[in-house]
Amino acid sequence: MKADKAAVVVVCPPLAARYAGRGIQFKLHANDQVVAVNRMGTYRFAYLDPGKYRLVSQAENANGFDRELEAGHRYYFLQNPFQQTISPNQTALSRNSPELVTYLIDGSYFSDWKPKEK
Repeated sequence: MKADKAAVVVVCPPLAARYAGRGIQFKLHANDQVVAVNRMGTYRFAYLDPGKYRLVSQAENANGFDRELEAGHRYYFLQNPFQQTISPNQTALSRNSPELVTYLIDGSYFSDWKPKEK
């Protein structure tokens, strides 16, 4: 935890164990900037400056909400995958309890995504 930043923790639970670490990317945007990328069965965290954010989970669709983030606080989210067709390709972002998110993280892989260097 960084005292001057807000910590955003996001996990993308798999619909079935066979999907863990596979499939399409689920991107987490904070004010139109990608701050984390998951696949089903992975998790990631990001440190953000305090302030107002539009947080959006994006796959083949986009879903999110506005949220004020405070320095020194942790925020826990799920990038919920769901199916519209044969493969899980849609997402919905939801804020959840630390207990639920950390429980799901325990069975997930850390996402090896890194921002592109400029």
